[in-house]
Amino acid sequence: MSRELGLRIVEAVLFSRAEPVPEAVLQAHLPGDLHVADLLPELVLAYSGRGIRLERIGQDWALRTDPEIAPYLARVEEKRRKPSRAVMETLAVIAWKQPVTRGEIEQVRGVALAQGTLEQLLDAGWVAPAGR
Repeated sequence: MSRELGLRIVEAVLFSRAEPVPEAVLQAHLPGDLHVADLLPELVLAYSGRGIRLERIGQDWALRTDPEIAPYLARVEEKRRKPSRAVMETLAVIAWKQPVTRGEIEQVRGVALAQGTLEQLLDAGWVAPAGR
């Protein structure tokens, strides 16, 4: 087997795994005439200066994002949750009877407001206090 094919096999195994791969596992994918210890330094060199790099983690190896590139990959995704039924009921009472006090909301709904219900509405920017 050619050295080039051995490099491609090791690269494919590393690419297919999310977790670091032990050298023994890499060696198991190669035929007897190639040794993973001879191929890994060549792959490390091949990946230097690129967006990903080959790193040794103990006795294991993994493809990782280059630390200089990592900030460009970070995305801020705002996770939106569906408001609970209690929040929607509270919002409906506020829309119907505004301005309204906490006690009046509880009286219309017939139950005490759960901890955090009004805070969720305030944090979302859907309501604002009118005063005390």
